[in-house]
Amino acid sequence: AHYYPGTVLATAPTRRVRVLLARGRARIAVGGRAPTRVVGTGATGRRRAARLAPGAAYTLRPLAGGRVSLNRGPRRVVVFRGPVRVQPVARSGAVAWGPRRPEADRRYRGELRVLPADGRLTLVNVVGLEDYLRGVVPREIPAAWADDAFTAVLAQAVAARSYALATMGRAPTYDVFDDQRSQVYGGVAGEDPRTSRAVARTRATVVTYRGAVITAFFFSTSAAPTE
Repeated sequence: AHYYPGTVLATAPTRRVRVLLARGRARIAVGGRAPTRVVGTGATGRRRAARLAPGAAYTLRPLAGGRVSLNRGPRRVVVFRGPVRVQPVARSGAVAWGPRRPEADRRYRGELRVLPADGRLTLVNVVGLEDYLRGVVPREIPAAWADDAFTAVLAQAVAARSYALATMGRAPTYDVFDDQRSQVYGGVAGEDPRTSRAVARTRATVVTYRGAVITAFFFSTSAAPTE
């Protein structure tokens, strides 16, 4: 009623979001402390899975013919045909990546999808919408506001969910960017229990106009005027 006059709240179905994290990479380091596996199609055309040792350094590298190799140090572990998925073994776990080795601030829920093309790799985080919002809301509004202005954080959660759904589908391989071209998304490192509570409290709630989810623009520095 205050931020988007003439609109109504509604419920949106659960879905996953494909977030572009990086593209044009010659190699991508994956792994982390948590048990992780890499899944794809092996040379024989059958499903192939490789479990990564926690704490070890692994890299994915593009090969000719749209193939991807998984290396542990200088040793090649397995070669996949086409895209591969990096998944946590535990359902509630997270996966990590980094330019040289996985770093603590590059952990993501869901899975990482690595796509080879033209001798380079594209990295996409495929994650549930609600988990995606857990990494977005505290990057777009101060989490400390939840201590004395929780309704503002609730409104931000609804706006972020609506904006994501209304602007998805930017490209065949991803839906949104992880920066201000869409919404700033920090993955697990961006999460805060206070804003996660707002996401959970507003689960599946979106802003609609005439039955369609609106592109719920929001503005950080208007000093109050918004029209």
